Amino acid sequence: MPSEAGSSSSSTNLVALNLREELPATGSTQLALEIRNLTVIRRRRVENLEIRLMTIPKKRQRRKEGDLLRIPIDQTWHTYARVLRTPLLAFYDARTDGDLKPEEIIRRPILFKLWVMHRATTSGRWRRVAHVPLEPELLEEPTFFKQDPLKPNKFSLYRGTDEIPATRGQCEGLERAAVWEPENVEERLRDHYLAKPNKWVKSLELKASIN
Repeated sequence: MPSEAGSSSSSTNLVALNLREELPATGSTQLALEIRNLTVIRRRRVENLEIRLMTIPKKRQRRKEGDLLRIPIDQTWHTYARVLRTPLLAFYDARTDGDLKPEEIIRRPILFKLWVMHRATTSGRWRRVAHVPLEPELLEEPTFFKQDPLKPNKFSLYRGTDEIPATRGQCEGLERAAVWEPENVEERLRDHYLAKPNKWVKSLELKASIN
């Protein structure tokens, strides 16, 4: 879930590969060398078949401002995001089941800007599809709000590295200063296009003040 302090998690894709024992020795040797370049987790034999479970590493990618990322929504639809100043991303209202050209993507409205865990981009989960230098308006830092969990009547506005006291009214309509997990962002996008309330957005809303 999104966290104000930041968090991390990891996932592994496992694939099973069947190797028949009757393969020629030379072929088996070469195949074993190729498989060794992947991360082999375990080996076991079942009915004369050698099954190897292995982790296939996704292609890692560097985070670069201006990169356009493909964000999966479900098995059919996806949208796009733009890499801004670390750890910020801007998410476009660009749901599609095809491939949009970069110039089409950057003309779409922005749904929201969020701080997102680095692994969303560096792990390759959100694949880079293009690079377009940032427009001047995207170089500006958005404003987030903070609400003291122990003193819910205490608010502040956070922009870049600056934090200033604020009123509740000044915080209304802003995103809470929180770092999002990529899975939670994808869920938020799904809910947006289904016109459903999102539980993570709800959890980060302004809390009731104490009189």
